[in-house]
Amino acid sequence: MPPLSTSSPSNTLTQTLTQTQTLTQTLTRYILPSLDGKSENCGPLTPGLDAALAQSDAAWTLINANRTVDTLDVALAFANGFGAADVEEAFASALDLAMTEHDDPATLTAPDGWDSDEDGEWQPDKVPAQSYMAAMALAFQSEHHASVQDGIGAAYAVSSSPELLRYRASSMGGATLHLECDDFANERPAATVAVAYLYASDVKKGGEDTFPALGLSVTPRKGRLLLFETMMSDGSCDAATATASLPVKGDKDKLLLAKRFYSDTSHDRGAKNGEQPDQPPPKMVCDESEPFGCRRYAAAGTPEGGDAVMAARAFKDAIK
Repeated sequence: MPPLSTSSPSNTLTQTLTQTQTLTQTLTRYILPSLDGKSENCGPLTPGLDAALAQSDAAWTLINANRTVDTLDVALAFANGFGAADVEEAFASALDLAMTEHDDPATLTAPDGWDSDEDGEWQPDKVPAQSYMAAMALAFQSEHHASVQDGIGAAYAVSSSPELLRYRASSMGGATLHLECDDFANERPAATVAVAYLYASDVKKGGEDTFPALGLSVTPRKGRLLLFETMMSDGSCDAATATASLPVKGDKDKLLLAKRFYSDTSHDRGAKNGEQPDQPPPKMVCDESEPFGCRRYAAAGTPEGGDAVMAARAFKDAIK
C-alpha cells in the first residue's frame, strides 16, 4: 500500500495554510465562468449554457502570477521533501528583502582609512527595491549559483505548475476513476511519483476523493492536505492509487490546488501546463463518453513578465 496521508499540517506548513482563505478568493476569481469560454466546435457560450454544461474548471497558474499560490507551491514542495524545515520562511524573507530598499551587505562596514570625524558618518550603499518578478528570479538565480539541490529550483524542475481546480456544485461536478501514474511498462519519461491536493473549501455533501482499491475516502476540508504516492519502490506505477472525485451534491463548490511531482526533469510545463508568453484563451472541452463531461480551461492570471520563469528554467536545465 502506498503512503497516503490526510492531515492539517503542522509547523511551518501550518503557517502557510492560513492563506487558504486568500487561495479560495484566487480560485473563485480566476476560474469563474465567463462569456469568452468556448466549447469544442461551438461559438461563445451564454452564461446559461456555461452553467448548464460545465461541471468543473481547471486553471494552471504561472510563476509570479500570484504570490499566495507561489507561497503555497513552495510549502507543498517542502511537504514532499524539498528544502530544509525553514524553506517557506526563507522564501518569504528573501522576497520581502528583495522587494524593499535595504542596505547593501557589502558596504555595511566603512572602508579602511575612513575617519568619521573628518569624513562624516559612514553610510552604506542602498539596494533599490525590486519588483516581485525580479525578486522571484533572484531567488532561483541565488539557488543556481549556490548549487542548492533541494530548494525551490529543484522542486520546480521535477514538478507541474500548480493547478487550480473547481468542481461545481450546481452541476454536480466530479471526476471518474483515473490513474495519475499509468505507465506500467515504465516506457515514458516523467512518470508521476506523488500528488498533492490542498483543499480550499469545505464540502458538506459529496465531493470526496476516493481510493477504491485501498478502501479510503477523503472529505474536502479547507486547509486539509492530501498527499499520495503513485509509484512503487521499483519505479513502476501503483494501480492501487486509482482515484475518483465523487459528485458535489451540496450547495458549495469544491475548490483545491493540485500539484504533481515527477520521476525526472523532462516534464514540459510549457507544452503541458501552458507556461508560455501567449496564454491560450479560455475554452470548454466536452467528452460525451465521460459522466462528468465538460470542463472549462482558463489561465490563472498573468505574471509581470517572464524573468522568473526563465530563471527557473535555467536552474532546471543546469541539473538535467
